[in-house]
Amino acid sequence: MKSPSIAYGFFIILGSYLHAFSASAANTHVHGQGEMLISQEHNRWQILLTLPAADMLGFEHMPETEAQRQKLERVAKQLENNRQLLELNGQCSVVKAEHNLKNVKHGGHGHHDISISYTLDCESRVTQIQVLFFEWVATDLVKAQWVLEQGQGTQHVTPANPNINW
Repeated sequence: MKSPSIAYGFFIILGSYLHAFSASAANTHVHGQGEMLISQEHNRWQILLTLPAADMLGFEHMPETEAQRQKLERVAKQLENNRQLLELNGQCSVVKAEHNLKNVKHGGHGHHDISISYTLDCESRVTQIQVLFFEWVATDLVKAQWVLEQGQGTQHVTPANPNINW
C-alpha cells in the first residue's frame, strides 16, 4: 500500500484551514476589510478572496431595483476573470473560478460576504500578486495569508501597498 503523498497531506491541512478560516471570517464581517488565502503546490495555485457584499455591490440584500440587479450581473461577469481583481506575475491561466453571488441574489437581508475562489495553473514562477480591485471595490484593507512551497506569511494589503511579495 502506498503512503499518502506530501501533496495530499498539504491539501488536507489546507482544506481544514480554509474551512476554519471561512467559518471565522463569517463571524468577523467588517465593512471595508477583506480576507485572502493563497496556497500553491507545484504549478497549481488556489486563491480564496472574501469581501463584504456592501463593499463590492453597494448593498447586502436581495437586489430591489433594476440598477441593483444590473450591478449584480455586471459584478458576476467581472468575477469570472481574475484580472478584474488580482494579477499574478507568472504566466498563469484560470482553471476554475467560482463565487457565491447567488447568496446575495436569493439571500434576503442581513450581512453577506462574497467569496471568490480561483484555481490557476502557472507555467512560470510567481513571486507577486497585485490586488487590482481597490479602484472599484470599497475595501481599503485585505488581510492576506499564504502557504507556498517556499514558506508561509501574512501581509496587510491596502490601496497604497497593493502588492503581495514573497
